[in-house]
Amino acid sequence: MNKKIIICFTGEPRAFLKGLKAREKILDNRCSNFDIQTRYYITFGTNSFSENSSLIMKTIKDFEKDKKLRSLIIERINIKNIISQLIKQKLNILKEIINDENELENITIILTRTDWFFSDNCINLLFKAIKSNKVITPFGAFPLEVYKGIEYKAVFDQFMIIPGNLLNETIESLKKSLMISRNQNSSHSSKNRKLNLHKDINVFDSQENLLGIGFFLTNLKNNHIAEKNFTFSFKPDIYGLSRHNLIRNDAHKWMNLTPYDIIKKLFNWYFIYIFVRKLKKFFKLLKI
Repeated sequence: MNKKIIICFTGEPRAFLKGLKAREKILDNRCSNFDIQTRYYITFGTNSFSENSSLIMKTIKDFEKDKKLRSLIIERINIKNIISQLIKQKLNILKEIINDENELENITIILTRTDWFFSDNCINLLFKAIKSNKVITPFGAFPLEVYKGIEYKAVFDQFMIIPGNLLNETIESLKKSLMISRNQNSSHSSKNRKLNLHKDINVFDSQENLLGIGFFLTNLKNNHIAEKNFTFSFKPDIYGLSRHNLIRNDAHKWMNLTPYDIIKKLFNWYFIYIFVRKLKKFFKLLKI
């Protein structure tokens, strides 16, 4: 029986065709000896956090171009807590695998998003997860956080590789994260408290923080590697100041940005970029 790779996508179908093309190319080249299937769990709502239902509907016709498609779930939901919902999407799509697959030891799961660019570095991470039998994510430079006196670090949420025999542990970790998110008010202590811009809902800082505390409070903390040698494919841009692996050609549509918003982001990014360059030169001079 061939080993199987199950690629699970949650969130909005951003950059769907470009992501599919890049993924198929690298998988055909380096993973031809695996059986590969893809699963999608897409949700949308009517509140301010998910007004992209029309964009999702326009993308539906493109899913048939994914020859590895195993399942597609599109749900309309009432989103009260966006962070909880992001965790719940991951939990639901992984539970679907438990229901469908009998031999978990023969599968490896990739949990990601449609606009993630699959590179050689991603496949190297895949092979390392299989060999080490550990859940692997790219390393993120996250600060130390505190939850009820427990110190922990967040976990990168955009790309996660899960060996099949650790799937149940991962699900338990997500359940723990979801429970905390539902019960936790954002007023609890944190060494890196972020401003809560959405005062009408309770959030636990971020999805990354929720994953981190869930990992820490379950056995998954001992079966996880945050890979420091992972090299991101793209340089910082107007959407963020860190290197990344996200295909952002249509990000402005999903973010509902106006031309004015885009120009404003361009100017902000340019001036920050210039400031950072001058700051680096200044520190370089101090070392001389």
